[in-house]
Amino acid sequence: MSMHYYIFDYDGVLADTWALRNEYMSKRRGISYAEAERQGIEFFSTVHKSTKHMTDEDYAKAINFNQTYGRHFSELGYKLFEKFFEELANLKNTKFAIVTNASTTLVGARIKEISTTFDPILTFEDHYSKVKKVQMVCRTWRIDIKQAYYFTDTKSDVFELSPHFSKEKIIGCCWGYHGYDTLREILPDKQLLRTFSDIRKLNN
Repeated sequence: MSMHYYIFDYDGVLADTWALRNEYMSKRRGISYAEAERQGIEFFSTVHKSTKHMTDEDYAKAINFNQTYGRHFSELGYKLFEKFFEELANLKNTKFAIVTNASTTLVGARIKEISTTFDPILTFEDHYSKVKKVQMVCRTWRIDIKQAYYFTDTKSDVFELSPHFSKEKIIGCCWGYHGYDTLREILPDKQLLRTFSDIRKLNN
């Protein structure tokens, strides 16, 4: 039986952080929760210039922000999508990795609570570009990038990664930052997971 190679985003795919993210941005920017949510949806709907190039100074500032953000969320004790992890644990002949722009301060301790092994786990500290990090994972696994699947919950990830992946191997997770109605604007239904158990159809 052939192997499957699954790479996951973290926020909104494995970790339930959307509401906490909006609360944090609301307080940080002095705006309402609704406005923070609107800005978040807009931000994660576009291609970010930083995915292609950041100066060393800007990267250092961004790392500092992400680490502060991650520590704050970790102290609050954000939730993981435990039912999704249960589904992953039942998949056979599958390798798992995480590629995220979250900080190790957010991902590190919580992911160790999960019995499923993700290897490697690459965060914002490893690189600011998800494309570069996905390439790093594929080199570790010794596969072509077009053999891998990437699981995301935002349009911005689809825009960034789609030139590099097989089109049918970018999978939208509708329980995350962007729901079904938004993700279906750029991904066909067959590439959308509306429930955690929908991942089973990919391994059949």
